[in-house]
Amino acid sequence: MIITYFNMRGLGGGSKFTSLKRLFSVIKSDMVFIQETMSEAKKSCSYFLKLFHGWEVCAIDAVGNSGGLFSICNMRICDMLAFSSTVGILLDGRLKGYDKPIRLINCYGPYRDKETFWKTTEDIGLLCDHDLIVGGNLNLTLSDSKCWGTHRMDPLA
Repeated sequence: MIITYFNMRGLGGGSKFTSLKRLFSVIKSDMVFIQETMSEAKKSCSYFLKLFHGWEVCAIDAVGNSGGLFSICNMRICDMLAFSSTVGILLDGRLKGYDKPIRLINCYGPYRDKETFWKTTEDIGLLCDHDLIVGGNLNLTLSDSKCWGTHRMDPLA
C-alpha cells in the first residue's frame, strides 16, 4: 500500500495537473492526502477525480488564500468512509484483506494558534486512538528564520 501526503500550494493551472498526472502514474498511490489546495472543496474534487476515477473523495474548502484539504482513496483496496472534522479529514475503515480497522487523518495545523489546534484534536479523542495515522501539514516551526510573514516564535517548540 502506498499512501502519499503532500502540500500542493494551490491547484494551479494545466502544467501542475500534467505534472501530477505524471507523478501518480509513477507512484501508483492507493491513498492521497493533500494540504493547501487553496480551492473550494467542489473544485478540488472535480480536479482530482480526473486523475482518480471512481475513488472515495472528500475535501474541505480553503479559507481565504490558504488552507483547503483533499483526501482520496482507491476503493478497490480499501473500504473507507471519509468525514470532515474540525481538525481535518478523517478516513475510517479497513484495508481489504486485513481484519484490523485503520484511521488516517489529513490535517492542516495552523502556523498560529497551534495549542488550540492540538487541544481540539485531543478533546475529540483522536490522539488516544492507537490505530490512527496522522499526516499532513503540521506547520512545525522551530525558529523565526523558518517563518514567513509577521508572527511570533512557536510557543510549542
